[in-house]
Amino acid sequence: CGNEQFAMALGGAWFNDPEADPREVVAAFVKDMFGVSSVASVAKAILKLSAIMPVRQELRPLLDSDKLPAQPLTALECEHAGRMAADAEKLAAVFHARKTGVKTNAALYGNYALAAELLNWACRIALARTDGSLNKTHLKEGKKLLARCIRDWNRGRHASDPKRDLNGNPGRWPGALIPNLHLSLTRLAKAVK
Repeated sequence: CGNEQFAMALGGAWFNDPEADPREVVAAFVKDMFGVSSVASVAKAILKLSAIMPVRQELRPLLDSDKLPAQPLTALECEHAGRMAADAEKLAAVFHARKTGVKTNAALYGNYALAAELLNWACRIALARTDGSLNKTHLKEGKKLLARCIRDWNRGRHASDPKRDLNGNPGRWPGALIPNLHLSLTRLAKAVK
């Protein structure tokens, strides 16, 4: 999801002042980017999402989108995935609850909720794969999330952009989220038949 703007804003702030407080930077970012007058809960949610979002090497096994199928999670990994899922669910709720106050860049703002929802789903399917409770509801949710990701990815892209229809061929862009979601859903569909 396109959430790199805050990371760039924070990097720019640290370039200008290595002692810049991320809480102050995110508050200014939320106010300037989204026109939100009451920034505290959104700013806190963005910082928390940034802190809990796993790196690609951690996310791909949760999605089961590595070259080899994912192994069941260990007890410690289950505990961690459960915490991430719970945190992501709460963050998505915050983003949804505050969206009425967004005056500018609503699509970008929506990406924060989408990222939190994707993290929650990825953790839940990893846990369900481990305990054997994968079902068609997981697949249905995943397909809806993928459709939202594709709409977001293609928004504003020129028709001739070679990455415009990234939503297929997982081998073409192996590090990108959308092909990883495709592979995850393909494996999930086989598992819940």
